[in-house]
Amino acid sequence: MSFFQKKSFKQRLLFGLVYVLFSVGLIASGYQGFLIYVLTIGLLSIREFGRLLKLPSRLEIVSYLQLLLVIFIGLSENISGFESYLPPLTGILIVVCTTGFILCMLFEKNDHTSKMGYFLLINTYIVAPLYFLIGLSFVSGVYSFIIPLSILSLIWANDSFAYLGGNLFGKTKIFPRISPGKTVEGSLSGLLFTVLTGVLLAQQISDFSLTSWIFISVIISTFGPLGDLVQSGFKRSLNVKDSGNILPGHGGILDRMDSLFFSIPILYVYIKHIL
Repeated sequence: MSFFQKKSFKQRLLFGLVYVLFSVGLIASGYQGFLIYVLTIGLLSIREFGRLLKLPSRLEIVSYLQLLLVIFIGLSENISGFESYLPPLTGILIVVCTTGFILCMLFEKNDHTSKMGYFLLINTYIVAPLYFLIGLSFVSGVYSFIIPLSILSLIWANDSFAYLGGNLFGKTKIFPRISPGKTVEGSLSGLLFTVLTGVLLAQQISDFSLTSWIFISVIISTFGPLGDLVQSGFKRSLNVKDSGNILPGHGGILDRMDSLFFSIPILYVYIKHIL
């Protein structure tokens, strides 16, 4: 039986398409749809991460509230322009997150120092990247679904072709202790097809130059797999295979979004402050 005939591949393909259609449909439907997408991904990711790390429910709830604050900021700033308010609102978000952290410490009767660290990690790893994703959707001054959807397309290209290249040609392991399935051949396949996708996007989207699209593709091909390795390290340390089971063949939402969470802050700095 060939690789493409295996049940696991067909299952992965089917639910991958469902996830892509869900993402494209919401993001392309308008700003409110995009925020619903961000909220859905954020809620599911926090839930999965909280379950993995066995966070006290109080800390998990505070993380949900901070995600809702991000969505509220996005909604309120759609009228007058999100980008001009991003620096002060970032400061407000940091203050609120820190205050929530301190309050949780006051109410915890037992020593949950490690849990508090995980709580801060959730806000750094999940909530903050989603905040910057909203910021990137306003890169032209008003909301445009083109940029977030293009970034997701590059991430999907990298994930898909790294997976295919690794299964078809992979021999040289990268970090077998953390992620036995990751190979040099797979990573190079992901890089090649992500750059090709970036070249195609440059022909259709004039927001950035060809060189810029290639740089964006390389950033995603570098930091996306790094995020995947970090997520694999978390799961291996906790002796679990997947972060969840909402997407059969893929695992949980975190298993699909780890590349995005790791790439978005770097992309934001590059697009907003270097280009």
